[in-house]
Amino acid sequence: MPSTNELQYEENTSNVTHVQESKVAFSEINQAFLWEFAENFSTYQTGDEFFNSLVQFISDHTQLHYVFLGELVEPDPGQLYIKTFALNAFGNKADNFQYGLPDGPCEQVIMGKLYSYPSNCQQTFPKNKTIAQFNVDGYLGYPLYDVKGNAFGIIVTMHEKPIEDADNISMLLRIVAKRAEFEFERIKHEKILTAAIKDLENKNNELERKNAELASFTYIASHDLQEPLRKITSFTSRILDKDTQNISPSSKDYFNRIQNASVRAQRLINDLLLYSQTNKNDKPFETLKLNKIVDSVIAEMMETIAANQVEISTSDLPELNVIGFQFHQLFTNLIGNALKFRKTGITSQIKITCSIISGDELNDNHTHEGSYYMICVSDNGIGFNNLYGEKIFSVFQRLHAKEDYEGTGIGLTICRKIAENHGGFMSADGKEDEGATFCIYLPTS
Repeated sequence: MPSTNELQYEENTSNVTHVQESKVAFSEINQAFLWEFAENFSTYQTGDEFFNSLVQFISDHTQLHYVFLGELVEPDPGQLYIKTFALNAFGNKADNFQYGLPDGPCEQVIMGKLYSYPSNCQQTFPKNKTIAQFNVDGYLGYPLYDVKGNAFGIIVTMHEKPIEDADNISMLLRIVAKRAEFEFERIKHEKILTAAIKDLENKNNELERKNAELASFTYIASHDLQEPLRKITSFTSRILDKDTQNISPSSKDYFNRIQNASVRAQRLINDLLLYSQTNKNDKPFETLKLNKIVDSVIAEMMETIAANQVEISTSDLPELNVIGFQFHQLFTNLIGNALKFRKTGITSQIKITCSIISGDELNDNHTHEGSYYMICVSDNGIGFNNLYGEKIFSVFQRLHAKEDYEGTGIGLTICRKIAENHGGFMSADGKEDEGATFCIYLPTS
């Protein structure tokens, strides 16, 4: 007859063997589930299709009466609910519903814990209406976490009978929950992207509306506004020509001032029209030799150049894909500026040069990649204080009184806009009483 110690040893050995066999079975079930899970969800399903398929898969695998995925919502401040978005009842897809968290196991799950109530669920939570409504005896739940570690949802299995093998099913819920979290994050970012695209569309529509308004303004400025200005100039000229003997010297001065003001207004309107044209999208690019554009501009200004004995030298400029009329305007403005702000008593010289410079050689507090054509227009005129090197590119900004130098203060603004339209930028460098240099930087490729 076996001794007491021998019997105890046999009992312990039997228990260890049983535990080892359970662990092996548990491991085999997990591996089988993982393999089947990967096979079933290797195809790319998204959104409702994914969540409904996931819930159906768990239901088929566990044979439990209820399986659902839910999201934490707060319809009113301080009132938390779970709103299901995928629900399976007795093996079939069911209508979604919403229920309150207090006095139930889901409240414990949302607090960030895996809760397992394999049996006696109604006795454990006697006040919970949802548990009673579904006649639940066994409950297993696991929270869904966002990237910040906050519980935002839940995955739940419920059964009208006690749940057997609860540990195994709880482990499977952990695995499935992680995949559901990934899909939630994807949907959230997709919604953000969709909202951003919608916002961009709205802004594009607004931009189109603004462009239409600008086109309307351009028409009004080019026709309706200029007509009364032309009449003011014309009628004041007639009065001065025909009735000059009957007008006092002070009245003549007033009429001259009226004419000058109307001429300045017309020039301002024309410059504004030109600036608006640099913003249009229908810009015809063509490959042009910049020297030909400069030659054309110099020919148009030849009368002023010759009258003031200005010397202009031009180096070899590149052939680029540009908007022809805009570059014609750019060189017109820059050469015109050099002519306007020349010094008296010396021979005025204007030099147009070109070189290639690397982006990392530029020292303007911006990052520039690649290389650039640096096209500079330099003069030996009155120059300017370099403290205003940026200000002169702003609309309507002038460094000199209009009584001393004519102009509207838009010319250099137009030049910078033209450079930007071609993927480039501009800089200005000046010294008072020594001259100024304006450089256009255009990408070499």
